Amino acid sequence: MIKNNKNNKGGENLPSNKYKLSKYIIEVDIGEKKRLFNTKNLSLIEFELDSSFNSIKEWLDSSHFGYEDYVNLEKLKKYGIIVEKEEDDEKEAIENIMKTRNTNVFSAVFSITYKCNFNCVYCFEKSNKIMKKEMSEEVLLSSLNWCEKMIKYLNFSYISVVPFGGEPLLNFRGIMKILDYFNEKFPIPSYSLNYYISTNGSLLNEQKIDMMIKKGLNRYQITLDGLPETHNKRRSCGKDTFNIIWKNILYIIRNSGFVELLFVADMENINDFVPLIEFLNKESKREPLIKEKIRVHTSLVEPVEACMERAKQFLLGKEKEIAIKIIEGLKYAKHLGFKIYLPYYSNVCLRQLYYGFLIDPDGDVYKCYGAGGDKRYKIGSIDTPIDKILESARKWADMDVWDKECLNCQIFPLCRGAFCQHQAAQFFDGEYGHKFCNKELDIFFIKESIKHLY
Repeated sequence: MIKNNKNNKGGENLPSNKYKLSKYIIEVDIGEKKRLFNTKNLSLIEFELDSSFNSIKEWLDSSHFGYEDYVNLEKLKKYGIIVEKEEDDEKEAIENIMKTRNTNVFSAVFSITYKCNFNCVYCFEKSNKIMKKEMSEEVLLSSLNWCEKMIKYLNFSYISVVPFGGEPLLNFRGIMKILDYFNEKFPIPSYSLNYYISTNGSLLNEQKIDMMIKKGLNRYQITLDGLPETHNKRRSCGKDTFNIIWKNILYIIRNSGFVELLFVADMENINDFVPLIEFLNKESKREPLIKEKIRVHTSLVEPVEACMERAKQFLLGKEKEIAIKIIEGLKYAKHLGFKIYLPYYSNVCLRQLYYGFLIDPDGDVYKCYGAGGDKRYKIGSIDTPIDKILESARKWADMDVWDKECLNCQIFPLCRGAFCQHQAAQFFDGEYGHKFCNKELDIFFIKESIKHLY
């Protein structure tokens, strides 16, 4: 507990005003306690403040500072809640952002097909789906060779690989070639390989799952948008895919795999979130691995241009109402013993990484999942000289949109002027590089998470 030490002998001689509260702190009252969340490093502390102080700032400014307060000071300093008054908070936040961009990880996303057997109502790739392109074996091999040259040029040992679509399982042969190539060229332990796939899960089967897991692909993002009726309506035109997907999820977790179970929310399906959690809990009675190897993840529907009219009906202006129900559902899931993703994150996407790339079926290279296939946004191709690609990639990663107002905002280290540049572009005629402030909703989401999900 942080106390008022006005009667503490000798307290007046201690440096009582050396520190200030970091500007990147979100503070929440939990009964008589306070929780302080640092958006620079995602740290959170909880403490009880003497009732004679209204805030941590008032305590820091107190002229009566006792020796016992140094235990609390060291804790607050350790987690970046307070900083020395001379410290430049903004400069440190920007330096941290730059460090995340320049990591020694090579990230490759292979858009091996635009074909998809689903018709999700909120899909951001509708224009690509119409083209129904698939990456040829020739382009895939050239893309893999390009990655090998890039990795050796950079001299990196950490590699992230993502087969992507469309629905990537429609090009299962391509997935296998990718896994075989990287496993052969970059063997463990000389290299660290990290595989991940986002799939609707309907085309999986025991044989395919076994083959992928055996080759190291054991992390799967799979979406269930509610109970069967709602899920099937939103994602597969009413066809019963829910039960097929659930069967495949169970097989994955029973065979050394892990599943990020995504629920994409708007007003059409948000009331299915808690019932979906109840379904998972019921199933966990028969299969305890569900709570060990499935992590519940939520996201708001992204209001992309292709689905903007629908977004106006089911999302825009209703985000806070949806957010409240997401928090309620995650709180319930956590109470039941499920692993969850918190609905805020460090916002380090592919676009912001100097060495992260998406390759489309034509062999063109992009810096953003949402931009893939749209030739306006390509930064080159697998035939472009490496130094030119790296130069263009750096320009995209350094596409800073923040201003002075952003730098003084509590959530600047997370938002950076726009949580998602692809989303922002939907409101600027498809142009990247614009500030897109949504801080009222973002801060609300974070505060409710701090209150209920710890």
